[in-house]
Amino acid sequence: MSTFAKSAVAPQVERAISAPRLEASRTALDTFGAHFTRYGLVIVLLWIGALKFTAAEAAGIQGLVANSPLMSWLYRVFSLQGASNLIGTVEICIAVLLAAKFLSPRASFIGSLGAILTFAVTTTFLFSTPGVLCSTGWSSAEQANSLLKTSCFSEARSGLPQTPAMLAECGECPNVAR
Repeated sequence: MSTFAKSAVAPQVERAISAPRLEASRTALDTFGAHFTRYGLVIVLLWIGALKFTAAEAAGIQGLVANSPLMSWLYRVFSLQGASNLIGTVEICIAVLLAAKFLSPRASFIGSLGAILTFAVTTTFLFSTPGVLCSTGWSSAEQANSLLKTSCFSEARSGLPQTPAMLAECGECPNVAR
């Protein structure tokens, strides 16, 4: 047995480490922060999930999903809109599970795992979509077209022009020949 375990302090340290943090010991700021974060995430997931049911969003995510090794199978099974609807349904279900914290902490925990998985898969789009991680900027019209078709630069999301020539004219795409 170690010297620490034999000491008089060991039982007190063990109780302090193993004692669960009581709900009553949370400060008002802790509680507010937890609710603000949870329900902020619920709103974002509901919003993004609902957008997946629109044709513009289905077209906007097509390049991301088609290039993803984790999600490209969706287009072999479903249509463009069908795949987008499935993704939207999953995101809305995750939001509902997260929001159910007071009704079922277990359901909310499952929703939390779903949210982690959703955001992890979304992050993989950075590595699987051609042209997204181009460190020197767009070097060709082909890269700009690829990025425009697959990222937030689509007209439906930001109102920016959709062709590389138009981007070159407005200065948004400096490496595309005019």
